[in-house]
Amino acid sequence: MSPPRSSDPAALAHDLNNLLLAVVNAAEASRAALEEAAPPPAEALETAREGLGTIVEAARRAAELARAIMDGPARAETALAPSPGGAPTLVLPSFLSALRGILAALVGKRAKLVLEPCNDPDLPFVAADPATLSRLLSNFVKNAAEALAEHGGSRITLRVRRAQPNGAAPGMLGGPPSTIGTKPPPESGRDGVAIEVEDDGPGVPIQVLPTLFRETRSTKSDGHGIGLAEAPAMALSMGGCVSYRHASPHGSLFSVWLPGVKEEAASAPAPGAPAAPPPAGP
Repeated sequence: MSPPRSSDPAALAHDLNNLLLAVVNAAEASRAALEEAAPPPAEALETAREGLGTIVEAARRAAELARAIMDGPARAETALAPSPGGAPTLVLPSFLSALRGILAALVGKRAKLVLEPCNDPDLPFVAADPATLSRLLSNFVKNAAEALAEHGGSRITLRVRRAQPNGAAPGMLGGPPSTIGTKPPPESGRDGVAIEVEDDGPGVPIQVLPTLFRETRSTKSDGHGIGLAEAPAMALSMGGCVSYRHASPHGSLFSVWLPGVKEEAASAPAPGAPAAPPPAGP
């Protein structure tokens, strides 16, 4: 089964549901923080302030998506597709930091979301559509949170590192063992960046692996699995690919690989987030 197009009503509703879930979880966290004590301590106020910021951003994006759906499939396709003028150049650590609030709200209380710091001074820039990349990562993170809630586990780790399309680090011979996934277009080259979403759950059942990215299946009993099925198409639209392998000692590791670009440019933030400052010069 081919991945659903971005104009597929089920896929659009899935992404809208993700944003509304982020709104609900952030609102509940903010309310709980304010009800802990009277008057609320500074830490609780900061938690509530961050939660309200996430609510505003997720609600804005949900409203844009809802308007696109109401205007019809053609309008939705245009709203969610990369701009024809070319994708902006992203500094991924800054991009992920700006997106972290919505991703953490998607996870809610089901697990702890950890964003690993990236201290690689040679990490390539990538040319990617921020909205598409945000949707893809949201799908990976939400899928991990649902799997942990049903099958056990407590931690989701988000990281970025230099990598080749097969998941190998620069200089590594071959890729990590038992890696499955899609292939990038031939013109994408081999130097790039992997964004990894790793959890400490039981991992994807072996019988599911052959069709993991091709069928709308879910590790959750009442899930739809649309997020994984549409991931290859979203990655391909940015010149990249997606992959999965078992984490060590246990768990799942989903990855989106994007080709690196040499042009240095200011990082485009996650949609609606404040722009990150450009990297410091030498």
